[in-house]
Amino acid sequence: MILTHSDKVDGLVARAKGSVTSLKEQFAELLDVWSEPIAVDAFSTQSASNVISVIEDNIVNLLQALPEVYEVCSNVRSALKG
Repeated sequence: MILTHSDKVDGLVARAKGSVTSLKEQFAELLDVWSEPIAVDAFSTQSASNVISVIEDNIVNLLQALPEVYEVCSNVRSALKG
């Protein structure tokens, strides 16, 4: 869970942690749920860069583990380009 505008959601991050923990327990077999909600200052390049880096790392790991996902994405992209 990524919350933007960290200056406005400070209290929400702590409350969201319980929801994220619950989701992680309920869907552990189906989803990889990050255990901590992340608050990002949407106006800060550095803050956004950190989250983008984590997302990119997860995507790379996913594509290495399941190359079929890349193939499907590539096929959809080609079909959409026409």
